Amino acid sequence: MIKSFIYKSLFFISVFISIRIFIPFNGLYGQDGHEYYRYAVQLKNFFLNGDNPGTYFWPYGYPALGALLSFFFLSIDLSLQIVSVLGALMCFYFSTRIIKENYGDNKIAENYIFLFLLLSPFVIRQSLLVMADMIAAGFITAAYYYCVRYFKTENVKYGLFFFCFLLRCIFFQVWILFITLYSGLLHCLFVNQKKEYT
Repeated sequence: MIKSFIYKSLFFISVFISIRIFIPFNGLYGQDGHEYYRYAVQLKNFFLNGDNPGTYFWPYGYPALGALLSFFFLSIDLSLQIVSVLGALMCFYFSTRIIKENYGDNKIAENYIFLFLLLSPFVIRQSLLVMADMIAAGFITAAYYYCVRYFKTENVKYGLFFFCFLLRCIFFQVWILFITLYSGLLHCLFVNQKKEYT
């Protein structure tokens, strides 16, 4: 599975690079993208010079990851797009893991997820944008994978991973994700309570 994931990820990255080269689009679309970019620039200045980055309305995780990656890739907008691409790859990886957890090692399902999730126009478009949506979707998918894993194995470690990914989504990416993941957290708590009393 890992070898197949690597090949498909490299293909997706080559699609991203091809689009980035042939269509000179920096990913800045709308007010949110420009604000993520502005704050990533401020954070990079903070890391380099200690300048106060100022106030910021949205969660800090996405621009902070972009600012840190910009030390490896010179362009901050490219670094923010790479964070979005990593989110798409997280969605693909954890979706295939959820299918494997529930239905065994299924190559056909993995290929369907590759074709209709990773190569879908929505995911490719969101991977090109400077937006926190893809990385947030990646962390949601990871949280649900660890929730499924916790129910299958009843291992507390997976429950803690679920809770950590839940907190990662809420406080570092998009606060509204709490509503999305709250149902999974409540389900984990109720199933645990039910098992204690039966």
